[in-house]
Amino acid sequence: MSEATPRITAPYLEQFSHRTVRILGKVTQLRGEQATIDSGGSISVHLNRVWFDFPPSLTLSICFAGRAELNWTNTVEKEAHLTKDHAVEIIGKVQADLSVRVLVSTDFGTGVG
Repeated sequence: MSEATPRITAPYLEQFSHRTVRILGKVTQLRGEQATIDSGGSISVHLNRVWFDFPPSLTLSICFAGRAELNWTNTVEKEAHLTKDHAVEIIGKVQADLSVRVLVSTDFGTGVG
């Protein structure tokens, strides 16, 4: 990412509205495509989901130097994966309602603190 991403906590969300930020916190709740993290206060985050839809008759194959092959048929999903009670760093964009749309997340597990 070429954009500066200041590290902030919940009390500073309003000052960084519509900007990309880094937030370190603990996942306290997961519910579908949303989660809540604690970072000096609660922050609602929207998880990123990327869908690739292929026609039913199409299979996408990728071959790596003739050694391995990946095959996808129909729908492939990539998402930010968060786990309850794990420490996480989120890079995301602060929305007008002070929630954060996740661009990238890094799970640090439970041994942080």
